Amino acid sequence: MLLRRKSIKDDDFVDNDERNRDPFRSYLRLFTGSRETKAIKVPAILDKFALEELTLIGIVSGDANPRAMFRDPAGMGQTIKRGDYLSKVAARVSKILSDRVILELNGSQEHLDAAVSYLEEVGCTVNTMEGDVIEG
Repeated sequence: MLLRRKSIKDDDFVDNDERNRDPFRSYLRLFTGSRETKAIKVPAILDKFALEELTLIGIVSGDANPRAMFRDPAGMGQTIKRGDYLSKVAARVSKILSDRVILELNGSQEHLDAAVSYLEEVGCTVNTMEGDVIEG
């Protein structure tokens, strides 16, 4: 059996949609039509309140599943764990440390610990009823 060699010309390498298909281009939209993507809403704890309105009032650490408790402006408390979403902005709880809670807000991390400005980091202290700071 003898194979025939194909002669290659410069025109074979010119971008032409009719003859050459781009292997890196997705052609899925040609068959499915254009659909608008919907924003996925995640179920968040205390989703009626802004992050600035919530107060970190306690952290239970020391085991594999630490928890933190936040209080809303009405005085109701809610416990959260790692991976939960919190407030209107649906900030994801990435870590709960002994003295602070670290939240991911659109890919950037926000810390809830000592008082700092909200634009840089969200801050609050963990207090007892008498006002003494709990050292974790």
